[in-house]
Amino acid sequence: MKTKLKKAAEKLNAALSKKRKIIIINKWDQLWSDLSCGSLPDLKPPSWEELESEIWHELKSEFFSEIEKEIGQTAYIQLEREFFSQLCCEKELWSELKKELDYALEPEDPDDIGSETWKYYDNDWVLFALQRYPHLSVFQKNKEKVEAIRDIVEAGNAYIWLSSERMYLLPMPEEIHRNDQKKLHNEQGYALSWAGQKTYWLNGVKLEKTIWEKMRRKN
Repeated sequence: MKTKLKKAAEKLNAALSKKRKIIIINKWDQLWSDLSCGSLPDLKPPSWEELESEIWHELKSEFFSEIEKEIGQTAYIQLEREFFSQLCCEKELWSELKKELDYALEPEDPDDIGSETWKYYDNDWVLFALQRYPHLSVFQKNKEKVEAIRDIVEAGNAYIWLSSERMYLLPMPEEIHRNDQKKLHNEQGYALSWAGQKTYWLNGVKLEKTIWEKMRRKN
C-alpha cells in the first residue's frame, strides 16, 4: 500500500505546477516534527499562510472555484448537496479523524495548520463532479491531475499538505472498526490504528485504554 501511495504521490507531484519533495507521514510525532517544527534544525516549518496559499493555488482554486465559475453558483450548490447527501454516512468518521489530527498537533498548533490541507473527501468531490460534468474545461485541462487524484483515492490517503518545497501525505488509518451506526467502536480491542497509535472507542466515544477495559468488563 505504501508503494502504491508513493507512486500516486509522484504522479500528482508531476501534475502540479512544480515538483516538491514527497514526505509520507508514518507517525504522529513525524507529522508534528515536519509540519510544526521543521524536520531539520536549519529548515523552518511551513507557515499557515504558505500552506493555505500552496494548497489553494495547486488544487482548491481549480476544483472548487473554477467548477463553480463554469456551472454557476446555483448548480454548484446543488452539486454540493448531492455530494454530501451521498456521503452522509461517512461524516461521523470524517469528524473523528479530524479530531485525531487536531489532537496530534495541538496545543502547539495555534495557527491551526491542520486545517490547511487537502482532505480525502476533497478527492472524492473532484471525482464526483467529474462524473456529473465531464465536459468542463477544468477537467479537460487538468487530466493528469485528475488521474493522479483518482490514484491517491485508490491508494488510501487521508490528508495532503503542500508547502513551497514539500508535499506531505498522511495515509488513512491502517484499521478502522465501527458499529452499525458508523461510529468508531470495538469491544474486542482498539477501534482505530492510525499513524502508529491505537485508540479505543465505544459507540463513538474515545476512551483511555484502562477505562475501556473497565467498561468492557462491566458489559
